[in-house]
Amino acid sequence: MSQLVAFMSHHDVPKKLYDEVIGFYVHFLTVSSDDFHAGVLKDLPAPLRQQLELYVSLKLINMVPFFKPLSRECKEALCKVLDPIVVGPDQYVIKEGDIGNEMYFVGHGVVEVLNSKREKVAELHEGTFFGEIALMEEVTRTASIKSMSYCNLYKLGKEDFLNILHAFDELAKKIKEVKAARNKK
Repeated sequence: MSQLVAFMSHHDVPKKLYDEVIGFYVHFLTVSSDDFHAGVLKDLPAPLRQQLELYVSLKLINMVPFFKPLSRECKEALCKVLDPIVVGPDQYVIKEGDIGNEMYFVGHGVVEVLNSKREKVAELHEGTFFGEIALMEEVTRTASIKSMSYCNLYKLGKEDFLNILHAFDELAKKIKEVKAARNKK
């Protein structure tokens, strides 16, 4: 960190950019660094470490009501394809009008939901999810999602989801139920 500060000072980096870089590294080092997590977990035996990592992922999967009743085997398959990403403040995760191909879980941070007038209609915090309809249907996004802070998100892509859907009849059945319930509304 001191080398980074020296580098930016030497090059007279503007304060706004300086603050963004420092903010990212503070977030990275305290929340999302793979090296940090690896260091904390490195002394655990591999099976115990895998169980702990699976537990954290299962918490995310269980947040989604239509995933919750699925078998552990199906949920573990979903956990294995979650893609962790870090998003900086004021970045769009989803833009209204785009075709959706993934859903997201908020592992850390805050995002805001913006309507077509770019007005905030909701905030989503750790332990929430968004974009799930895109996994079930080809739809245009009806709102934008923008980060309000550094966020650790977990992305579940449509291709991975469809592969799991074909492998687990229980998931296919649950998705049909969800679609039928939404069509009744």
